[in-house]
Amino acid sequence: MLAAYESARVAFADDAIAKGLEDAAAIETAATAATGGASAPIAAMLRDIASAADALRATAGSDADAVRKAFGEVSRSIVGLVSAVPSLQGGLHMFECPMAQGYKRWVQPSTEMANPYMGKAMLKCGAPRTW
Repeated sequence: MLAAYESARVAFADDAIAKGLEDAAAIETAATAATGGASAPIAAMLRDIASAADALRATAGSDADAVRKAFGEVSRSIVGLVSAVPSLQGGLHMFECPMAQGYKRWVQPSTEMANPYMGKAMLKCGAPRTW
């Protein structure tokens, strides 16, 4: 699930909106599959991720701003899960963009910021955040 999320994040940072939308299906599928062996609170977070990914997919045909705002809701759920499960934090970094519409944070494995909410126009807009 985190690999599919990262693929979508990279796509949006690169202004490849259609590719990011394709990745939403993989996020949804992986999050749904992971609920099986999860505790009740974690399963609820995974269902939130799946629901947000489904809503992201539903933005197909919308403008890039609407798609990125929907991706923010996926990020909100991902950040919540990763914050709640410290073992997932290894190798991930959290960033925040003050100019993003909607939810402003995201996670990525690289320390070199690549903003999915602003894309190439403002790729380095934001700052690192701690868990």
